[in-house]
Amino acid sequence: IILGPELGIFISIGVSIFLVIQHTSLPHIAILGRDPDNNKFKDVKQYPNAEKIDGILIVRIEEPLYFANIEQIKDMLSRIERLGSHVAHPAEERVLPPLYGIIIH
Repeated sequence: IILGPELGIFISIGVSIFLVIQHTSLPHIAILGRDPDNNKFKDVKQYPNAEKIDGILIVRIEEPLYFANIEQIKDMLSRIERLGSHVAHPAEERVLPPLYGIIIH
């Protein structure tokens, strides 16, 4: 009411575009591990007691897949396969043992 309906519409469009660009440029990928309490797979960052399975990596892509973010997701999965984490620097040592398979949940 103070700034007018036109300005409110423009602000909401700008915020929506910003959120789309943010989700596109930084898609979230969770590495899952088995929770020993209930035998369900959960994010290892949120549940530190979740156990990873040696040789098999289970990941969950928590953003919708579409043409604009598929390249970032491919790069993240490649980095996870090579280095064990999508945030690891190539100069760091490998975090996970050698992988035999990746499961995308």
